[in-house]
Amino acid sequence: MDLSRIKVYRLGPIATFDRSAHSVSQILLSNYFARFGVESYLYLRSLEPEKSVKQLEEFLGVEFSKNLNVFTTVKHKGLSTAVNFSRLVRDVFRNRSSLNVIFLSKASHVRQLRWLKRVANVKIVFENHQTKLFSDAAAVSDLNYVVCPEVYRELSKELPHVKLWNYHYPVGDYLFQPVKKLEKKERYLLGYLGSLLPEKGLGFLFRALKKLPQFDLLVVGGNEKQVFTARKVAEKEGVLERVRFTGFVPQKEIPGALSEVDVMVAPFTPDQRTIPLKAYEYMALGKPVISSDIEPVRVVAGDYFTYFEPESERDFAENLTKMVENLEDTNRKTELMREAAENFRW
Repeated sequence: MDLSRIKVYRLGPIATFDRSAHSVSQILLSNYFARFGVESYLYLRSLEPEKSVKQLEEFLGVEFSKNLNVFTTVKHKGLSTAVNFSRLVRDVFRNRSSLNVIFLSKASHVRQLRWLKRVANVKIVFENHQTKLFSDAAAVSDLNYVVCPEVYRELSKELPHVKLWNYHYPVGDYLFQPVKKLEKKERYLLGYLGSLLPEKGLGFLFRALKKLPQFDLLVVGGNEKQVFTARKVAEKEGVLERVRFTGFVPQKEIPGALSEVDVMVAPFTPDQRTIPLKAYEYMALGKPVISSDIEPVRVVAGDYFTYFEPESERDFAENLTKMVENLEDTNRKTELMREAAENFRW
């Protein structure tokens, strides 16, 4: 097939100048298509609209292909969505003699743009990152990426003629580390990896530390603004002296940055509705993991993680204490987890 006839479009919800896994992966996927000669269009809501696309390229440390067309809009979410919808429709109609493939990760966007299938040569790919079926959106999409295995099974029964692809977030080989067994110590180091956005639960973790005087915390990730805000919150909670921040760390340096960590923590709030890449990455790192008990994590990690009630400082403290008191059980779970992680290599 002549790849020059294909045009690929990707519409958020993603934001520029944010190193969250979802944002970066979407940009890299668009650039991946472009590198192979497929003209790609990427529509981004910019957290820092005064910055240029060139600055975004430098920020991410990648070189955009000449076939990648990046459009950034304002910080305001509603206005940005309206502008990006308008740009996408404009580009599709301009390229209507081509095969236009639109990647969407929100069911509402699928519903709003399905009319394009009737008036232009358009295919819709719906990337469902949640544990919900979104049957109506799946039914009108030409292909569905489904992360959650249970969603895949249910849709297969409910919509047997719909094209489904069950997939997982790929984890880079550099994150796969040997199992580090938990040992009895006077002080333990907890590790957190990822974005410092509010829904990731870092504020809760600072509060919980007050009940756990034998634990310190290492926070890996976040841009300068996020780290500044997080430090203020830790200071307010009176635990700043027990928290270290690295800021952004290049992907291949993450294992080294976490080398001293005893237990990884995923303190998601109930606002976390999409299946997080962090669950896959934590499994690969080969360290014991404690996570808030939310469905998007359970569908990936099963019983390999130790769980606590979301936003319950008491439940977190009790379950973490059990982990360090029952070393044999904890280390056995970690070994099984690391074996299972092999299924998620890139």
